[in-house]
Amino acid sequence: MPKDLRESEDSRKKQHQTSCAWISRREEAVWAGLLLVVYASIATWGRFDFSDGMGYHSMLADGLRQGRLYIPQTPSQGFLQDMVPFEGHYYLQWGPFPAVIHLAVKLAGANLSDRVACLLAGWLSSLVFLEIMLLLWRHYFPTLPKWICLWFFLAFALGTPTAFVSLRGMVYHESIAIAALCVLVGFVAFLRYAETQATRWALSCGMAVSLAITTRVTLAVYAAGLFAGMAALQRRWRLPGRKAVSSLAAFGVPVVVSILLMLAYNQVRFHSPWEYGVRYVPAPKPRPDPYALNRIPENFRHYVLAPIWVGRRLPWLQHIGWPPLVHTERVEEMSSMFLASPFLVFAGLTWSLFRSKEARLEPVKIFAAVAGCSGLAVFLTLLCFTTASRRYMQDFVPEFMILAFLGVAAHSKHGVDWRRWQAAACIVLLLSVLIHVHLSFFQGVHRSPDKPDVIERFDR
Repeated sequence: MPKDLRESEDSRKKQHQTSCAWISRREEAVWAGLLLVVYASIATWGRFDFSDGMGYHSMLADGLRQGRLYIPQTPSQGFLQDMVPFEGHYYLQWGPFPAVIHLAVKLAGANLSDRVACLLAGWLSSLVFLEIMLLLWRHYFPTLPKWICLWFFLAFALGTPTAFVSLRGMVYHESIAIAALCVLVGFVAFLRYAETQATRWALSCGMAVSLAITTRVTLAVYAAGLFAGMAALQRRWRLPGRKAVSSLAAFGVPVVVSILLMLAYNQVRFHSPWEYGVRYVPAPKPRPDPYALNRIPENFRHYVLAPIWVGRRLPWLQHIGWPPLVHTERVEEMSSMFLASPFLVFAGLTWSLFRSKEARLEPVKIFAAVAGCSGLAVFLTLLCFTTASRRYMQDFVPEFMILAFLGVAAHSKHGVDWRRWQAAACIVLLLSVLIHVHLSFFQGVHRSPDKPDVIERFDR
């Protein structure tokens, strides 16, 4: 740790111990256990049925077990929604890492359903987010009240798209949830690297992001942001050239390898390193280009401005986006992420962090800049998609939640008494939780497949 960060370490630890108690590992375990019970209860409607919803990654794991990159079932045996029929076989259009997890479980003599995979991915993501908060709290914001950490933990787990992708187990949510988990692990490793300068944490960060890339390739944006963040830290530390290069190489090599693996994966399957198979998926009309800049205004309205409509009949809440749809298509119901998760606006409070003159907060500024700029870049990428989807928010909302926590923590240094806001905070949290639980039960799918009964069969 640099000298300017060590100077006030003892005084800050003493200040922390006198201002608020540590969160013990026992408390963390209790929070984690309660969250897992809540997740399992809501996701299964209290029936605790953890069977497969769609089972696509498990099917690919069976194929991998036989040394193949396609599932055992063929197109001639029946239609599978959003599978890629190509040269007589069914392929997945998503990255292979989740299937590798399923394969490892199968080799151990068990089976991992997509419902359980989604639950565990969301649960672990919440715990990793908690670890990020605790690291920031202990090292940089020791006077922050404990209840704020608990509040943000619950908000992240139950009041953001983390809840949505966790409580509805299906292949789409499984890939997104696992990729988001890997990115968050990368941010934990980045924080550790900022504290220790240890190359092993740079390697851990690179490996976590590489797994995210082999799950959801669009998240490669985070690799660029984290690499730039490490370079900025090294410049501030004035590291010797050899040590700096070794740390950057430790991060970069796994990322490059993962990208090359994905290119080879596509080449073997579809005879092109750039083809993911989307254009081979059966559709009632020709598919538009996957990205287009003219979709940004419409998708921005869907993600940021679209209201939540309240009705008198079931399902009471409607999320119809922001019609009319000219350049985009409607696949799922949509409404503003700031209405479903209002606390995201706290990310704007990070301006007080960047205005601070404290030298010891420089690593946190870099961390916040990486999270914010990378998350924003991913968000802008999604604005170019053909469709807007609530599950896509999980690609960037976790990073916005990091900023929201940092905004509150940094603003607390200006003498803000957050206790008087406890009641309002609890009400907002409760409403956000209810919205996301409601979405997990009633979120509709509006695309008509070739065989409409497929949706009914898989969306149980």
